Amino acid sequence: MLRFAYVRFTLIFPNGAILPRWIGSALRGGLGYALKNNVCTPPSCPFCRNAPCLFRGVYTTRKEKRGFAEPPKPLSIIAQPYSSEMNLKSEETISFDAILLGDYVRSFRQLFVGLKYLGKFGVGSERVYGVNRFEIESAYDALTGRPIDDRSEPPSYDISEVKPLEEKRYLISSRTPFTGPLPPQTADSLLKEVWRRLIILVNEYGDGSRIMLPSSAMKYVLRRAERITLKRRSSRSLKSEFKGWMFDSEVDLTGTSDSERWLLAVGSFLGMGSDFTFGLGHYKILELS
Repeated sequence: MLRFAYVRFTLIFPNGAILPRWIGSALRGGLGYALKNNVCTPPSCPFCRNAPCLFRGVYTTRKEKRGFAEPPKPLSIIAQPYSSEMNLKSEETISFDAILLGDYVRSFRQLFVGLKYLGKFGVGSERVYGVNRFEIESAYDALTGRPIDDRSEPPSYDISEVKPLEEKRYLISSRTPFTGPLPPQTADSLLKEVWRRLIILVNEYGDGSRIMLPSSAMKYVLRRAERITLKRRSSRSLKSEFKGWMFDSEVDLTGTSDSERWLLAVGSFLGMGSDFTFGLGHYKILELS
């Protein structure tokens, strides 16, 4: 239905850094400049001979394969927001995840080399003072721990291979804000938001398979909800902030269907709601005793 690669990067800052609260937006924006100015060499870019152009796929405007709106991009950078601006000491590190979708799994080398170039110039507004430079300390497949470098292609997986969760109790905890008007209030609303994202991604980067929204039988309790605003800077968009929710929900999957448990498991990889492009709506699942 939809192939994806899930890579975890660790960046090391040799001279320390002053990083914005939401590093995901800064990395995404800086990567665009690095790709355009240092990696892409039209009309004979060596990286685009065997893979789609990551710059055009992520940073240019196009229409959906099904519909007329602008589709989500094939790259999502997932970085959990900090509680405040971060001051890193020399040799300290940060980690984030990157998801590539469909044919763009083959564009991983462009992503890796683009990040390497970005590291030479630095990330965040403080880079203008010659700081915030970084190196890629490691990159590995987030599912298996297999190391990856710029000469290899990451393992890819199909969402049809994701196994349903077991019939147990779990905590669903936000990694990045869900940008709906309210956090999911019921089991049905949670499933619908995961299903909605999945359908959009399968239509654009998968095979367009029809996926039914399962009815919910799980017990659901919203335990915590925190309103959060994330600031961003963009030379291409007037949207300067995202408003969303960090939340924790307890679910009991005893007696639920395979399709319901499968959809929740898929959401732990691809997230929920809109704004996949900006790495928002992602959650982790923790088993409760």
